Amino acid sequence: MSKGILIPPIVAEDEYALLEVRRALEVTSVRLACSRQRPEHAEQLCALRQRLAGDIGSLRDYAGLVGEVHHLIASAAGNAYLSDAIAPLQSLSRRYWYHHVRDAASEMATGARLLRGIVDAVLARDPERAARASIALNNYLVDFTHAVAAPPRRLPLLRRRLIHVGRGARPQVSSHSPDRWHRGTGRRADDARARAPADGGVASGV
Repeated sequence: MSKGILIPPIVAEDEYALLEVRRALEVTSVRLACSRQRPEHAEQLCALRQRLAGDIGSLRDYAGLVGEVHHLIASAAGNAYLSDAIAPLQSLSRRYWYHHVRDAASEMATGARLLRGIVDAVLARDPERAARASIALNNYLVDFTHAVAAPPRRLPLLRRRLIHVGRGARPQVSSHSPDRWHRGTGRRADDARARAPADGGVASGV
């Protein structure tokens, strides 16, 4: 009898590390999408934008919609290597968000508003505005992580470096090594994040 696959939990330390990398890659993605989007991308983004502004429904419905937005923006960026790099980070980060949501209605409303900001900027072909909107979403996820799980004492510096990088400036990725954060834990930081696990049919989170 099969025992199934054990998916290790994502802890706050992992989520901070994921968001640090996700931040830089998504800014690149939205910038590229502003200049490389094709008419069919714009048409589909408009449709998704309308859904984000309407009655989204359940948390599962919201999760599916978010996945569509991320996938379409990555497609509009026109770089398969970038898309492949972002997808597993988003999947793991979403799983953390999904499993720690306390007030679903409030969190979905916040996430939808921030995602609309990204979509609007991409549709306007404004790369600076799109980058700021992407950073705003990442800041929200950093704050969410901090609120639901008090970080280890060695992580507040990373959180401060991640959040509010500076309006109008390109985000700078922290020079801290994820391996350093995991010293003494008995495992490397990338062991549990080598690939994105299946979410059991739920493309969860923001």
